[in-house]
Amino acid sequence: MPGAVLDSVTGDDFTGRVKVKLGVITMTYQGKASFVEKDEAAHRAVIDARGKDQRGNGTAAAVVTATLAEEGDHTRVDVLTDLNITGRPAQFGDGAS
Repeated sequence: MPGAVLDSVTGDDFTGRVKVKLGVITMTYQGKASFVEKDEAAHRAVIDARGKDQRGNGTAAAVVTATLAEEGDHTRVDVLTDLNITGRPAQFGDGAS
């Protein structure tokens, strides 16, 4: 994932940082995530992630669902993210993008 740094992995839990640019605003979130579902038969994984802006301006929480699909000799990854943010980026709404 562009802008992401993995800091540690313990079993299904991991910590890291991700830099996000939303229009003119750039934030770096540091937090924890874990696999809440791994379905090898369906080629699907669900990750619950939570982090805090390093500047203390808000939080982010996401449930990320990734599904793999074979396309010839390639694999397509479909990613669906349910993201909730608080703090400065949430104040700007649609005007920031």
